[in-house]
Amino acid sequence: VTLNLQADFKNVDGKNAPEGVLTVSENQITVPANGTKTVTVTVDPKLADFVRYEGHLTVTDSEGKQVAHTSIGMMKEEERYPLKFKATDRNGNPAYTGLVVIISEDGEFYYVDGNGTTEILLPPGTYSAMSYMELDTETDHSGVALVGNPEIKLDGPQTVELDARKAKEITVDVPKKTEASFQY
Repeated sequence: VTLNLQADFKNVDGKNAPEGVLTVSENQITVPANGTKTVTVTVDPKLADFVRYEGHLTVTDSEGKQVAHTSIGMMKEEERYPLKFKATDRNGNPAYTGLVVIISEDGEFYYVDGNGTTEILLPPGTYSAMSYMELDTETDHSGVALVGNPEIKLDGPQTVELDARKAKEITVDVPKKTEASFQY
């Protein structure tokens, strides 16, 4: 039987993929009785834009009737690296910091939940990451530690230690009687 192959490959806006992004080794094949035929579908991400593409490879017989089809797709992302955060309490145990605020050199904000070890993928660049970690939550003497790293050069995988053991307590002696308070 002789079969025709047609690939349909579009971006998420419905526009055809650029020429050469998707190629099919043959657009017509002849399959012998009780036989098989292999066709190669190739995607070249170098020719693609930074978007998601999806489509189908449709196989029809000589009368135009569909006899087979399969889905095809790819996503090309910009360069990104994992930025991992490892939160540790004063006792060296995994800790919960709440929200870690990450600021890029362009002033763009990213957020991640700092619960033990967590990770986010970000484009290369310089970032600052900070979080408030509650300390001594099981005692009547509680505190908050500012943890983070003010300058992270992300040019490959990085880990930021949010380590409460490195926090230094700040105390103030004032001449008049005061009460300890904290405001956000």
